[in-house]
Amino acid sequence: MKQHIIFDFDDTVSSAYELNQQLFVETVLPYKQSVDENYLRKLHYANRGTSMLMQFDEVVKKFGIKVSAERLVKENEDLHKESANKVKIFSGFTNVVKHFKKHGKIISICTNRARGSLEIILKRNKVIKYLDNIIA
Repeated sequence: MKQHIIFDFDDTVSSAYELNQQLFVETVLPYKQSVDENYLRKLHYANRGTSMLMQFDEVVKKFGIKVSAERLVKENEDLHKESANKVKIFSGFTNVVKHFKKHGKIISICTNRARGSLEIILKRNKVIKYLDNIIA
């Protein structure tokens, strides 16, 4: 019998994709106001699941932005932390993890979301106490 249950976060535990995509665009705008926002949205969508560093590196190269991809990743995470209160956990998720915990399961979240904003969301939604592992 399975003993370990692993969840992704975005679009599995929460519906934050639209916010994530908007914050991706907002991270770039201070450095390239005339950037093609539609291109950024398509890039973000096509690269779901890949690291933010890889995504921002592609943006820096494509648009010749004079900032490091590492800096954009940090600024993007700062925006995510500021917006964490907008992210809601799907209704019923807490009941699901409680059920699994009651049956002795190990519960983990594995995501490419940065840990800082993730922990804010999990704490605010009172889910973190049910998780054994957070891989971010």
